[in-house]
Amino acid sequence: MYTIAEYICTIIAILNCVAAMIIYIQDKRKGISVNSGKNFQSFKSCIMMSIMFGVASMCLTLNNLRYADIEN
Repeated sequence: MYTIAEYICTIIAILNCVAAMIIYIQDKRKGISVNSGKNFQSFKSCIMMSIMFGVASMCLTLNNLRYADIEN
């Protein structure tokens, strides 16, 4: 069973991925390169936050699995 913290971290990671995808699609429609566009910092921070919260969720899951194995 997952904890609330794992669900929250996973939801935040997914939302950051969606936000980065939206920024990427908007820049592509305007013909702006993501690397040189004005939204590059936003795109980069969305990707980084997505990775960070995804790793946090994975660490919480593995930590809970480890303690579940100890109890059983």
